Amino acid sequence: MRTEHFIQPLTAERQAEVVQDLNRAGTISSDYILLVILSCIIATFGLILDSAAVIIGAMLIAPLMSPILRCALDLVTGDMKQIGRALFTLFVGVVIAIGLSTVLGLLVSIGATNFLEELPAEVLGRTRPNLFDLIVALAGGTAAAYALSQPHLSAAMPGVAIATALMPPLCTSGIGLSQYRGDVSIGALLLFSANFIAIVFAASITFTVVGFRPALPWQRPFTFWRTLIIGGPLVLLITLILIGTTVGIIREAQETSIIRHVLADELESTGDTSLVSFDRLIKEDYLEIIATIRTSGVLTFQEANRIQKELATQLQRDVALKFAIIPFASLDPLIAPTLTPTEVVEPTIVLATASIAPTYTPLPTLTPYPTTTPYPTATPYPTLSPYPTPAPPPTATPVIYALLETDDGSAVNIRQNAGLTDILDVFPSGTLVQLTNQRTSIDDTVWVEVVLIDGRTGWVNESFVRLYRPFGLP
Repeated sequence: MRTEHFIQPLTAERQAEVVQDLNRAGTISSDYILLVILSCIIATFGLILDSAAVIIGAMLIAPLMSPILRCALDLVTGDMKQIGRALFTLFVGVVIAIGLSTVLGLLVSIGATNFLEELPAEVLGRTRPNLFDLIVALAGGTAAAYALSQPHLSAAMPGVAIATALMPPLCTSGIGLSQYRGDVSIGALLLFSANFIAIVFAASITFTVVGFRPALPWQRPFTFWRTLIIGGPLVLLITLILIGTTVGIIREAQETSIIRHVLADELESTGDTSLVSFDRLIKEDYLEIIATIRTSGVLTFQEANRIQKELATQLQRDVALKFAIIPFASLDPLIAPTLTPTEVVEPTIVLATASIAPTYTPLPTLTPYPTTTPYPTATPYPTLSPYPTPAPPPTATPVIYALLETDDGSAVNIRQNAGLTDILDVFPSGTLVQLTNQRTSIDDTVWVEVVLIDGRTGWVNESFVRLYRPFGLP
């Protein structure tokens, strides 16, 4: 009984048709240049607008797939001259794509409206290739070569073009150059190189399996091994590079998970506090974590220090923790709140007045007239003492209020003594305090004494004090 092969070898006529199609599509022509330009424009604006649908549209045009498949076929047939032509065609397309995307990136960055002030997620997602991207490219190259060799599978080519993205990484590299981001440009070029090498390697193996052979008879028995020897080291090299990036991505994902769980658990124990989001910034010697939290109270310095120590213990590295606090109030749904307008309470200066009652000298009692003697000379009335002049009212000491404010909205530390590290308390930015007349300078830093809302006194850096409103005598 005759056994059918899983993959049927191509006939000589079909092989000639495939070679003719790739020769026509894989050479420099006006059609090729036009498709590269249009695909680059669509992909670049899709990346700028952070639109996956627009980027997929650019992938469907796929003008760079033809010269890459031509390289794979010429590697199998041993036609070095055609390989050079295919590589030159690909090089021209790459230069056009990177150059045009760089120009477009510069144009959208001119003026007050800079669309690339923050790079979109679709751009950043193509700057860190990993092993999964290599596996996808290997599968896509195999599918592309097989679908090209089988005329009834031509409908699969658009899907292959989407899976093996070639134009978006090049446009990402151009956008990185326009924003002077070398890391973005190099990462995107690494992704394109991985796709190119994987597609050529997988497609050359597929072309060998479906029956393509070198023109010289003595080369035909060694076709498969020659393909492995030429393409294998390049695939191995790019695999080792991507292993490093994959390990970094896995480590970052593990750190992110640890940070999220530690912050959520520790903040839950501090009361009515919840984690909103956090960012991690890798510095030279430590990891900086900026956490945004929502709380109805005040996060003390001791609590923040405890959370920071727990993060450092779990991550096994130095950690600098910062909190961005969003205050909120929790209302009872069964008790309707009384809506009152928010007013700024202004302290009233009450002037002390002194009232002094004058002292009157009593009138002397007159001696009655004698009956047998002449009238005596009456003693004159004593002169009354004048009313004493009241003392002027004392001068009221002006009360000066100020706000504790920071440029980034973070909390302000109140010290027990000027210049020392002992923390009396931590208050959020915008807290109202009263200033005293005490101020001192220690190590070129000016400290002022403040009276807190609960009556305690402490010292704070003068750079955090903003005069709220000075009050004095009218």
